[in-house]
Amino acid sequence: MFRVLLRLAVVLLGLTVGQAGAELCLDDGVPESQRKYIQDDSGNDIPIGVIECGWASSTFLNNMALMMIQEVLGFHAVIDPRVGASGASPIYALAGCVDFDNAKEKNCGSETKIHVSVDSWSGTHAAAQQKFAKEYPRLAAEDLGSMGYSGEESMYVSHEILHAAYSDSGLALDFYKSYNTTHHDPKKYFDSIHDVDMSELALCNETVMSHPNRMGNYARFSGDYDGVLSQADGSFIAKCSNNRWWYAPACRQNASTCIPVFTGGDGWKLQAMMQWSTAYGIPAAIAISGGWSMFVKHVQSHRALHYWWVPDATFIDMLPEQLQVARQSANEWLAGDKKTGGQGSYVSKMVSNNLQSKAGRVREFVSNINFELPEVQSLLLDVQRSGSSYNVSCKWMRDNRARWSAWKPVETSCYEGFGLVDASGSFVSNRTTAVGCGLCQAGTASEELIDDVGRTFQCKPCPPGYSQPNTYSTQCEPCPTGTSASMYGSTRCTPCNEGDYQPDAAQTSCIPCGASRTTLLLGASSVADCVCQEGKIEKLSTCMECDEQSMHCPRGSTIEKLEAADGTTDLKIPFVKKGFFSNPEEPLDTYRCTAELFCPGGSPGVCFGDRKGLTCGDCADGYYWASNQCEPCGAVSTAWALSVTLALVCIFGSYYMLTSSYTAKASVMMSTTAALGMLVALFQNLGVLNTVAVQWPDGLEAILNFASLFTFNLDALGLSCAAGGNVGRYVSTASFFWIVTLALPTVGLLTNFIPILRSRQLAWEKNKTISTLGQFLQVGFTTMCNVGVMPFMCYRHPTGQESILKYPNVFCGTDEHVIMKVFGALVILLAGSFFTAACYAAYQAPKWSGKARLASIRFLVFRFRPDVWYFGLVLLARGPLLSLP
Repeated sequence: MFRVLLRLAVVLLGLTVGQAGAELCLDDGVPESQRKYIQDDSGNDIPIGVIECGWASSTFLNNMALMMIQEVLGFHAVIDPRVGASGASPIYALAGCVDFDNAKEKNCGSETKIHVSVDSWSGTHAAAQQKFAKEYPRLAAEDLGSMGYSGEESMYVSHEILHAAYSDSGLALDFYKSYNTTHHDPKKYFDSIHDVDMSELALCNETVMSHPNRMGNYARFSGDYDGVLSQADGSFIAKCSNNRWWYAPACRQNASTCIPVFTGGDGWKLQAMMQWSTAYGIPAAIAISGGWSMFVKHVQSHRALHYWWVPDATFIDMLPEQLQVARQSANEWLAGDKKTGGQGSYVSKMVSNNLQSKAGRVREFVSNINFELPEVQSLLLDVQRSGSSYNVSCKWMRDNRARWSAWKPVETSCYEGFGLVDASGSFVSNRTTAVGCGLCQAGTASEELIDDVGRTFQCKPCPPGYSQPNTYSTQCEPCPTGTSASMYGSTRCTPCNEGDYQPDAAQTSCIPCGASRTTLLLGASSVADCVCQEGKIEKLSTCMECDEQSMHCPRGSTIEKLEAADGTTDLKIPFVKKGFFSNPEEPLDTYRCTAELFCPGGSPGVCFGDRKGLTCGDCADGYYWASNQCEPCGAVSTAWALSVTLALVCIFGSYYMLTSSYTAKASVMMSTTAALGMLVALFQNLGVLNTVAVQWPDGLEAILNFASLFTFNLDALGLSCAAGGNVGRYVSTASFFWIVTLALPTVGLLTNFIPILRSRQLAWEKNKTISTLGQFLQVGFTTMCNVGVMPFMCYRHPTGQESILKYPNVFCGTDEHVIMKVFGALVILLAGSFFTAACYAAYQAPKWSGKARLASIRFLVFRFRPDVWYFGLVLLARGPLLSLP
């Protein structure tokens, strides 16, 4: 509070700076219109902020610094309207703390608008300064060193008293030994304590007088236990008279011999003054004034000793002198023993930590400011007498041009983050053409340069392989791995393109991955980042071609990833496409499946429903395919034996049903058999269509699957359970036609050797037997053609191999295929022979009319009118035509 009052007092005495903004002090000072702003972090123009604290020297010296920043250095600058309350205020204000005097919450973190503070009593708050710097290293203010003097706090005596004592008796009352009452009588030069109104004094129990620690230290180091009172807890407080005055041992028995000593606050320097009085025999009666105004009144209106600090202007017109006591012992003070003289307080110049980058010349100038303590006191006295801070500051600047000119940095002495520039603003490498300094831009770095003038800096472009994205930089950063910079002055390193990598830092280019390889992302930093291109897959460190028809191979595909594939939905990993099978022993060998259902894709070796083979073409042994799954054979083999027997019986029994005479009108039997024949032919034709690799609609697909039974596609009925593998199934199917073809004539011949059949006229006749055989071959003709060409209908796999369309697990050119082709050729031979015989019979039919031989071709003509007897050939021709691949 006292410092705020002091600040008001200083203002009333004329410490104003308003004139500085209205006129120039120096004839060659920089006018306001030509002054520069600094920029905040957002790029906005702002003035340099200066903070002053609530004591006269701070106000005066900060305003003088303001004037020199404005007129000498040419920057816009302002005094912050807030006044620091203590020596700690600049520590927090320069760090950007909004509420820098708030004891609880200072709200730090914003960019500071305050940049300069001189006459900062930071030494008395060193612990707080160190703590803040540790917690906020990027915000902490920069200490630029001492002002050239130390702040001093001690006991003072006015010039009037000094002069009176020296003139009267030659007694030097600015020396502690002059107060020893054994040899001198100093009391006669001071007022009596009874002249002081005790109501204007603070109560001892409300001040440091009742501080247990300080009073305990006093009693322990002075040995004066009579001057303190022991408390119940063993601590001590000062023993005061009337709770106002504390008497030193030298006058404790007679208070009228005591010299009044005043201090302020809650007891500034109290313990030291008590120990000095006791140790050196000073007859002191010490009291604490009740507030700052009372302290000033008591010092100015009474002849007394008093506390004061310098530099300060409060009592400067009294020309007080410090009472000299024994030289200070730092160790004793550190231990709490204060009988020796006090140590001067460190008074510094401080700037914000960003001033170097925003106005380095201002920082350098402030760091060079230097005053002596008597000089500051003299200037403060001039202010006190003249009433104008501005006039005193201006006079000093005019009278001391050589001195502050030395504080100015050389125009071409650049600081870190800056570099030499010529008149056009271009960066140069030496002082020869340089006229000043400029902020190093992005792509450059500030490099130290030593010449005859001294130390400076130049802005050098970053060499290839290095970059710097920021301004005010002191070094170029090497390009990290995965990047490169090919040019001088790069502001950023360019990530390696896809297909390139760079494992080392500070490189000018990236390394190509090589043929067939690329990278998944930009900025690859290792050769291990080089992966196979899209459409290729890595096997044994080599990128192999990936069949795009059967496999999905994105960038980075490997055999290991392929083998770990789970389905076909993740497009980031390789997988086998649906409808294809990959050999797990050779994953790049893929095979087309005849149905997408059988081969769901994903990883190699995957078939649907326990199917097996390189095309997932069959169920395992003991199983057959039905209802979209492999079913166990069970009793299917027995059922097949019974079914074949029944079929043969029906075929042989057809002799008695299908050999009626050719008549002009159709009988019921003839109409029925004709209708059944056409229905069978229809289903055969549909069954042949089902062999075409087309995705049929669901409803039609079910009909075609049923119709395929009429082309002997009997897998769904478990033929494999009875016939075995692919070759066995085909051979049994193909052999069936030859067996029946050979069996019917044989049975017919045998019936003629059985007496009972001959006696009952049941023995087979030659012509009717031929007609029955012809009927069987006619009904099965389409199926025969289809079955016969099956071994000759192959399709190609991505590997280049071929499989039989109907039996995809049988590869064309293998021994199995040869066997099947032999039997296929026999079936085609049978079908061709039958068709040839039918053509001959149709040709001869008119000649055979009315003859018994006509009964042998009844199967061919009985369904048609006599004028179109040949139409049966037309229907037969559909078989081979539908079966053509």
